[in-house]
Amino acid sequence: MLFLLNADSIVNDSLYHFLKSFCLQEVVFGCKHVYIIEGKLDNIQMLFDKPIEDVWLNGYYTSPKEEGPTHTFYRCEDVLVMERNGDFWLGSNCDLPAALNDDVLSSIKLRKITPD
Repeated sequence: MLFLLNADSIVNDSLYHFLKSFCLQEVVFGCKHVYIIEGKLDNIQMLFDKPIEDVWLNGYYTSPKEEGPTHTFYRCEDVLVMERNGDFWLGSNCDLPAALNDDVLSSIKLRKITPD
């Protein structure tokens, strides 16, 4: 009986991590404006006039290659930032450059992802 309870806990934790990471990833990719950006979170923070807040840290996603957390999410006003396997993705339904700090924008590589 103890084994079954422990197995249930592992399955529930894994499912919880997957669902939360999956849903937040879909929010980012479902935004009207999606960007990929090079750099570290500290560099990305310089783009915004307001602080970046933690949303979901160290999330796991289902993949046979995973050996640790793959997804982390942050928020700054209406912009959702996703770190996925070392890449940073920014999603917003508002025009993103209008929300960014123009002084820093030119020093960081920001690429808009266009829909197919």
